[in-house]
Amino acid sequence: MDFPLFKAELERLTEAICTGTFLEDHAPPEARILKDFAFSGNGEPTSCPDFSAAVGYVGELRARFGLANRVALVLITNGSLVNRATVRQGLQILSTYDGEVWFKLDRGSDSALAAANGTSIAIDKQLLRLQKTSELCRTRIQSCWYTTDSQYPSSTEVDEYVACLARALGLGAKLESVQLYTLARKPLLPEGAVLGAVSVQWLSALGARLATLGLRVDL
Repeated sequence: MDFPLFKAELERLTEAICTGTFLEDHAPPEARILKDFAFSGNGEPTSCPDFSAAVGYVGELRARFGLANRVALVLITNGSLVNRATVRQGLQILSTYDGEVWFKLDRGSDSALAAANGTSIAIDKQLLRLQKTSELCRTRIQSCWYTTDSQYPSSTEVDEYVACLARALGLGAKLESVQLYTLARKPLLPEGAVLGAVSVQWLSALGARLATLGLRVDL
């Protein structure tokens, strides 16, 4: 990453939003709000060598523009690199600025996770990563649910997911909440044509089950 360029571009954009007419010029009325500074995108953001420095810079920038109490500071991650000292340092800096981690955990078993994310990561390893992450920074789970060929996730898949989050709590994971969401559009992937959105009612029913674990659920 070209760190000086990153700083200069973000500085100009933030100033244009806060003191200029950027949102009026580029967004419809209902979307003219700066909601968060999010570390996300194509690939795992914590793999950036400048991750810690970037978190510190954005935290300072947010405070300088008077946004600390109004605009969230968020990291969207799969937690795969939390064992790196530099990543843990970045999470500690994020916590210093009252930021939060959105930890992706879409399913509750090895096979279901592999099918959903195309990964061979074991659930046991992922739960340890979640526990370590939540020790360093405020953490919420983010889980995407969808239909495949119009078929909803099986009851077994749902049971495994609920049991997985119960295990996470048993391991000492400190979870702020669980965000359940579905597809807003067809993914631009070869398999995207067969995927669809689950209903709000279905997500609410899953959320009710998670609430019995003592978890706050956001839809």
